Amino acid sequence: MATAAAVLAGMMSAAVLTVAAPAQAKKYVYSPIVEETEKEVEYYVDWREKPDGTTVVGHELEFEYGFAPKDAISFYGVWEQASGEDVQFLKYKVEWIHQVFEQGERAWDFATYFEYQIADKGGADKVEFKTLFERALGGNLLTLNGIFEKQIGENAADGTEFGCEWTQKALEEARIDDAARYAIRHGNAARFLGHLATLAPYQEAAE
Repeated sequence: MATAAAVLAGMMSAAVLTVAAPAQAKKYVYSPIVEETEKEVEYYVDWREKPDGTTVVGHELEFEYGFAPKDAISFYGVWEQASGEDVQFLKYKVEWIHQVFEQGERAWDFATYFEYQIADKGGADKVEFKTLFERALGGNLLTLNGIFEKQIGENAADGTEFGCEWTQKALEEARIDDAARYAIRHGNAARFLGHLATLAPYQEAAE
């Protein structure tokens, strides 16, 4: 039963519809690993409440393509709708991930992330840069993102924001997630077990 539950969790994590935490429509930790020719269409939605009690529904639509062995590009549209109001378009976004090393070549897998946001209706544009790290450690897959953000343009706020986000999951769970995503992205869920059996397990990095 535990294995079946893990497989189901892996399949669900690869679904194209994501309901995000009520902070913003899309906010997660990025892996540095890129898959060439990978194509994704994903839709994110959240519900949040303003201080005045108004409920706001946020939406984000993503188109992603792995256009080279170590490069992937994504395009986004972001909009929201407050209770009793019309839908308001907020911004466009484009992001580019470049995987620097082959997976497993170094102690930490590493990639760079660049994002440009084009705001609508007089808002400030924003540039975001991330460093993406990943390593198998202590029976878990650890993923770290260093974050640098800055608004630009006429209405930009002063200063640069810095931050860090991280996540970890069991290595076996990570293998199941990879196999599930592979099967769904190739349009044939029956290939899940075959890919899981041939997928090289994550190796612990040398201490």
